[in-house]
Amino acid sequence: MARTRPSIGIRFGRLLKAAATFVGLAGITIIGLQCLWWFQDGYWSPKSVLDLWFWLGNTYTPMRGAGIARVVLFLLDLPVGAVLLTVALFGFWAGDRLTKWTATS
Repeated sequence: MARTRPSIGIRFGRLLKAAATFVGLAGITIIGLQCLWWFQDGYWSPKSVLDLWFWLGNTYTPMRGAGIARVVLFLLDLPVGAVLLTVALFGFWAGDRLTKWTATS
């Protein structure tokens, strides 16, 4: 009996959900560590996406366009734990939609 392989869309959807799981776990870990540090020190130390950006070795230079620079700074100033959880939820949703879409077509 030959085993049939799932289509590429189903496999990619599963891969997307697996990646979303790891991103979500990273977000939960970061929030958990922040809470632990808060209990130890007594003050909240926020970690922003810009902190993660610099920790990964990237740089940031302000842009010329005032509107674009404000949007980029707003996005970089968001809390990294919440951003990772949001990206994970979007990844789960996109992986589920892709899996269902390719299974029906």
